[in-house]
Amino acid sequence: MHESEYCDAVRTLDVQGAELVALLNRDHAALAQVLGGRSSMFFGIMAPNEEPLDDEESPAEDVPDEASLCLAA
Repeated sequence: MHESEYCDAVRTLDVQGAELVALLNRDHAALAQVLGGRSSMFFGIMAPNEEPLDDEESPAEDVPDEASLCLAA
């Protein structure tokens, strides 16, 4: 999207003040701060204790790579 198209689209929104300025400047950090967003976030997966797979049991070996698919066709 061209800069002028973006500005026109943002100006059609029902926002004012600091929110509008942050959107026009494409400043995601300022917008998050104005809206009370979190400054940082953590994502983690808690898995049960399992022993790691051996190299021989790697699931990646079961999936053919792209080159072998082309050769099979």
